[in-house]
Amino acid sequence: MNDDLRTLIDTSRWCQASVNAFKPLLPPDDGELDALVEEIVADGDGMGFHFVVIAAISAGRVVQARHLEKGAVFFSHDCFLGNCAWHMQGEVAAHLVRASGSTSMMHQHRAMALMIAAAWSREMKPESPLPEDLVPQARLLARTKNLTSDQWSYILAMTAVIADGHLTDLVVSQCGIKTSRDEVLLRGLKLAETLLAMYRKPPSEHVPEEPPRHISSGGPTRRAVARVGRNDPCPCGSGKKYKKCCHDKDQERLHFSTSVAGKTHAELRHEMEAHVTLERLEKMRPYELAHMDPCKLPRKLLPPFLLLLGAVYEFEALASAFERVELGNDLEKSWDAGTLYAGMKGRADIVRRLVRARYREDEPPPAPEELSMRVRLALAQDDPAEFLRTLEAVAKEAATSTDHTLLMDTGYAALFSPYKALGILIARGLLPLVRKRDTVALFDEILRARDLLNISADDPYGDIIEKRFTEEVVDTGKDAEELRKARTLLESKAREVRELKEAREVAMRRLRLMEKNHLREEKSEQARQQAPQESEELRNLRQKVQAMKSDLHARNNERAELRRKLGETYSELHALRGQAAPSPAALDTEDALLGEEVSHTQPLRLLEFPKKFHDTLSSLPRQVARGALELLGRLAGGEPAAFSGVVRLKALPDTLRARIGIDHRLLFRLLPDCVQVVDLINRRDLEKRIKSLGG
Repeated sequence: MNDDLRTLIDTSRWCQASVNAFKPLLPPDDGELDALVEEIVADGDGMGFHFVVIAAISAGRVVQARHLEKGAVFFSHDCFLGNCAWHMQGEVAAHLVRASGSTSMMHQHRAMALMIAAAWSREMKPESPLPEDLVPQARLLARTKNLTSDQWSYILAMTAVIADGHLTDLVVSQCGIKTSRDEVLLRGLKLAETLLAMYRKPPSEHVPEEPPRHISSGGPTRRAVARVGRNDPCPCGSGKKYKKCCHDKDQERLHFSTSVAGKTHAELRHEMEAHVTLERLEKMRPYELAHMDPCKLPRKLLPPFLLLLGAVYEFEALASAFERVELGNDLEKSWDAGTLYAGMKGRADIVRRLVRARYREDEPPPAPEELSMRVRLALAQDDPAEFLRTLEAVAKEAATSTDHTLLMDTGYAALFSPYKALGILIARGLLPLVRKRDTVALFDEILRARDLLNISADDPYGDIIEKRFTEEVVDTGKDAEELRKARTLLESKAREVRELKEAREVAMRRLRLMEKNHLREEKSEQARQQAPQESEELRNLRQKVQAMKSDLHARNNERAELRRKLGETYSELHALRGQAAPSPAALDTEDALLGEEVSHTQPLRLLEFPKKFHDTLSSLPRQVARGALELLGRLAGGEPAAFSGVVRLKALPDTLRARIGIDHRLLFRLLPDCVQVVDLINRRDLEKRIKSLGG
């Protein structure tokens, strides 16, 4: 970049005149112009990107769409993203989708990028399919929590343009608008038409004719020049009054004020490290973070700085920073988080660089057990044979361990790999094994993987999570009121989902039967050279099935949110009751009464209940009664997992004990043809009950 252009970028205010001033300074050759834009993107110069790209498009010059992959985050307003993208050359849609997936864009900008990608594809390449990752990216965006109403408006517009069934059902269920599916889509379509009409215009039409009068906005600002009275002597030493000398020049400089006193934006770009604070770090744009020198930062700011680089997907800058700085224990969490973020995005190359940075060349290579499961799989994912060997080793280690952290890491490792469907199956198998408070987080990652595969988000293993939260009796007492409410809501929603599924299956069977009859009539009509008409009843039934499908999707999403809330409430209660668990002495007392475990291989049996067992169940908390009956059904069915933890009583070898939650114990006998229930008691009464049975 020549000096004149650099000076113009640093001293120009945002207006039509400034954009026009750039046109004669642009390189005359399109190749040189392309190299200039690439240099600006590499430098992270957001203002320069605005001026040069909009000036070039306004002058009728060719700007390549590939610059959107890293340059889309520079646009300060979504209208400029749409205007410029629509007037660029190349595969606009593909580059916008990559920008959405690989950079940390604001939610409304990401929605706009995906909407423009879909609209551009349908208009410019109507015969070609949409970019492969477009719908998965849109589904992930629709699952984002705490979106504002404005952001949902952009997402509705995106959904209307993409017109994918799974995405539409997800957005309608998540957006919170209490109207019909068609009305929501109509609202999104109207907004999309308005936005696209605006985007098709030249970008220069949205540049203001006059520069803004305000000095700054969006945060605290310090004057770039000291305050001087108009009639005071000029600080430059000329001997003139300030108003006759440097006043006008300083007034212009004031418009480039920053959060650092005495510094303009151009000056601060080259020395940000000397003035940065933790608060400023957290407010910086991703490309600004990426262009900071980690070696010039205070050591105490390095851990949050490296964490932020990973969180905003600036992986090249993250790997480079770890390669340059001196490693220490204070950066351990930042390194681990960096491998996590890079693994989530499938950046095995970054994971390798981070491992090489941590384990220097002059040190021996790390042993497998020193690395997490996800790092080991990421290092092997480019070689299918090595990946399979590593996966087998990881699976073997997880299969012989009860370490919850290791099990969770194994699930995440499989889900982050390129083989998402395999990862879903592996993570599903871990849901009954990991700690309850971790199951919801792991299941959320399973749903994310289903979104990336663009398959239905209705995963049947959600039922297993709900069952796990009803196994342990923790909803008694005043402190568990929120947990009881969460369970009641989830049970109600699960019942609604089951009823709706059954109704949908009935309607679908009827629809398939009517379609077969219609097909036979169609063939008969064609034989008589007549055009058959679909009956109104068949059309209505098809619409009803579609509506039931959308309703079921919406309720499944509500159920998933209630399940997530139940998990959070359980974790909070679990933490509060950390001191209320049975003491080691109490456990030792109970263990002294127990013998060996029983075999897990059992035949089918009938159930035999004692007299007044119904009264016993009625006197206990509902969760205890339900858990006991559920376990008895599994025991009678000979399910191997049901016999896990079932042990014989030392004093009564023919009587077995099974835990029902924390505080209750089920006593029963296994006879050749039946499971004979003895009693269901509180664990405090176990020794007393054994004595009575022995007598």
